[in-house]
Amino acid sequence: MDPRVVVDEKVWSQLAVCLPLGLGIGIFLIARLTAASFSAASARHIQKHPGLHAALTSLALLLILTGFFAPFMPPAWVERRAQRKFVFSNVESQGGWPEFKRECDFLIGYSHHAGKSQWFSPMGDTLPTPCRMLTALKPRQVEVDVWADRPTCVIIQVFGLHSTGGRDTPYYGLVYQQTTNMHRCVAEGLFNRVRPRKLVDSIFEVY
Repeated sequence: MDPRVVVDEKVWSQLAVCLPLGLGIGIFLIARLTAASFSAASARHIQKHPGLHAALTSLALLLILTGFFAPFMPPAWVERRAQRKFVFSNVESQGGWPEFKRECDFLIGYSHHAGKSQWFSPMGDTLPTPCRMLTALKPRQVEVDVWADRPTCVIIQVFGLHSTGGRDTPYYGLVYQQTTNMHRCVAEGLFNRVRPRKLVDSIFEVY
């Protein structure tokens, strides 16, 4: 998981303790069943409390499955909530959506004059100094797209990483459409298996 949302991963990974707990209960039940094969008293106790043993068996299976999968596969809604919390908290602390729009407008102008339209942080690219909010989001990629027949857009990939042999980080991004309050994101055709959702005027989140 992305280190910016590692707190949620740690909370979820703590459920891995369920695995040894479930195995312990399972071993206890196996021992009880084995003892019942040699002891009439143990067999009568199991027959007297079938509901208890059935409940313990179900609990053991649930704990084992939870403990086994927890470190590798937090539910999508857990990770999505963590991603959105990170983005919204940073936007709020840096001046809100009006400041986000202002920085995007600045970046569009900067791109036009500097001839640079893409910033890819894994390659060491850094955004212009005035883009404090955008920098605080620590985006993987920022791109200014200019079209002749559509509003200019700033596309910000905050999260999203493919991991060979591991678990991918789900995509989460933001799109700013300059000087428009359309309900449709004009850049939606650029995204695969994710779709834009309007947040406020001219701003969409993509996941």
